[in-house]
Amino acid sequence: MDKACQIANAKGAFVGWVIGRGETYESTEYQDQVEAAALYDLLESEIVPAFYERSADGLPRRWIAYMKSAIGTLSYSFNTQRMVKDYTADLYSTAHERCQRLVADGAERARELAAWFSRVEQAWANVRVEAVDAVGDGEIHVGGQISVRTQVRLGGLAPEEVAVELYLGSLNADGEIAEAMTIRMEPVAQAQQEGAYIFEAKEVPCHRSGRNGYTVRIRPFHCDEARPFLPGLIRWAQEQVAKTA
Repeated sequence: MDKACQIANAKGAFVGWVIGRGETYESTEYQDQVEAAALYDLLESEIVPAFYERSADGLPRRWIAYMKSAIGTLSYSFNTQRMVKDYTADLYSTAHERCQRLVADGAERARELAAWFSRVEQAWANVRVEAVDAVGDGEIHVGGQISVRTQVRLGGLAPEEVAVELYLGSLNADGEIAEAMTIRMEPVAQAQQEGAYIFEAKEVPCHRSGRNGYTVRIRPFHCDEARPFLPGLIRWAQEQVAKTA
């Protein structure tokens, strides 16, 4: 059952409480019951006593200590000044610079981007992952490496117009990849079939023990397209490949 517990930063300062350890449940109703029980237990055993426990001067000293620690630890990162700075640097300035690039020289790059998107939409029905092969298939130990090759059909698109990615991570109880990371695969050859290419990810290290898995996906890529994912335009390998390390 999930348990609620205190959480602290890297230096051990109190910053709040957390319920569970990221467990997953097949039944959302059961998950609600478990997490509600943990929440009520937290309120009864820690939060309410800390708030109503008063010292001789009538102050809730333990509660005040919690709040001072949380405020002193989190305020630097979670405040309006930091939020505005992040929005400006990561979004507004970036969007302005991108706009300036697209409209320069009579919007030449904007027209190129629109033409690319049109090509992708027309070709995407014929884009697919045809095969996935690994060197060192089977059980891999922590510290070992695996190289993965895939053959993809691009429907008339060029290799530089897509991103072919190795998608890998640990497997959860349902056999699905969780906490995934992606590695960009590089084109290494053109296959014998017209419109097919070989992509490879070399010497991918195994960092974690347990049940791990990988698969391959294709998505459109253009240096001037700000969105990493375009609605409806992604292709996955038909079967996820499981690995045990």
